[in-house]
Amino acid sequence: MSGLFAYPNSVRLIGRICRPPHVGLHKRCHPPMPFFHVLIEGTNLYIAGEEDQPPIVGFFTSRVVWAGDLKAAEAKALRNVRDVWTRGDCADQPTAEQLSLAVSESSSSSFRQWLLAPNKGHVFFPMEPVDEAQPIAPADGFAAR
Repeated sequence: MSGLFAYPNSVRLIGRICRPPHVGLHKRCHPPMPFFHVLIEGTNLYIAGEEDQPPIVGFFTSRVVWAGDLKAAEAKALRNVRDVWTRGDCADQPTAEQLSLAVSESSSSSFRQWLLAPNKGHVFFPMEPVDEAQPIAPADGFAAR
């Protein structure tokens, strides 16, 4: 027997025959690449706020990327955001070259999310005003001395 009937559980992909994963993959067929959602935090930024507003010191942005594994997905997302800040729309900002990027969260995603994701935009956060009259409370688990 040959062709489609040689492997009863075969799937025809674009005119090629692939064996099921437990049998082994045909040399022309590849397993699907996973998709990942990566949340990125940008800090070390200073953009003057509008009148009576504190300056912007950071942002969050997310990207849905297609990569071989989670580490490659995070690197791809960071590279994408860095390109926006060095060569893209945000390159004219005075502190763009000092920007520090870090992955806040990452998780697996679906093909549909990857297909529909805008993969652009930022949510900026301002500098928090420090109230001199209010003492800073210690974090949980730390005693004030």
